[in-house]
Amino acid sequence: MHAVLEDEDVQKKGCVIIAHPRHAQRVQFDRKLGKLQISSLRGCIPVRAAAFHICHSPFFFEVLFSVMKVFLGERLRKRVKFHSGEDEGVLQKMEHKYGITRDKLPIEMGGELKMDHMGWLEQRKKAGI
Repeated sequence: MHAVLEDEDVQKKGCVIIAHPRHAQRVQFDRKLGKLQISSLRGCIPVRAAAFHICHSPFFFEVLFSVMKVFLGERLRKRVKFHSGEDEGVLQKMEHKYGITRDKLPIEMGGELKMDHMGWLEQRKKAGI
């Protein structure tokens, strides 16, 4: 999140967060803990979230979110979008409806972006960031 704050445009317009929890495991949800986590994150890092796109989430995740959204504000609730179905259909919807092209989506989702987290961290470390 701190890296996102380095870009002035992102500070003004907000960032788009894309999650791909296709292989997430089912977990027990603790409502009190969820509420505590959400309220502790709100306001701590001044990152404006323009949208959250959750692609190919397991069914239980959508159920879990329906419980969690009670703790979110109306504005944030409207910014969370779920995408399910065939890979190609999700990719087309991301591009045509939201303007998120394949070159901005990771290979694991069917996009063209090859992500190298360790290389990115090493670059930042060398740059003193």
